[in-house]
Amino acid sequence: MITRAAYVMGRASHREYYGQFVEPGLIAVMVARFGIQRLRASTDPNFNDIPLALWDQQRGIVEIYAEKAHRAATGHGMSLSDCVCIAKEAARQAVERAP
Repeated sequence: MITRAAYVMGRASHREYYGQFVEPGLIAVMVARFGIQRLRASTDPNFNDIPLALWDQQRGIVEIYAEKAHRAATGHGMSLSDCVCIAKEAARQAVERAP
């Protein structure tokens, strides 16, 4: 497990750190909520052309899938920005894995 301290100290990339919290079920939920076509059509590597409010709305489902692992890595709960980063990483993995 990559701890928050290791991430902050530069021992892991953003993708490595947040990617460790992505479960297959969360990837499927991001595809269901956004659609693989919309995710593929994004022209921004961070999906910033999809409104932030839509990513913010994913907080509840991200917490269901990632809260336990996140708490183990950080020792505290998840912020909204943590949830958005995890949701976007799940979406990124969906695009990479889609046929």
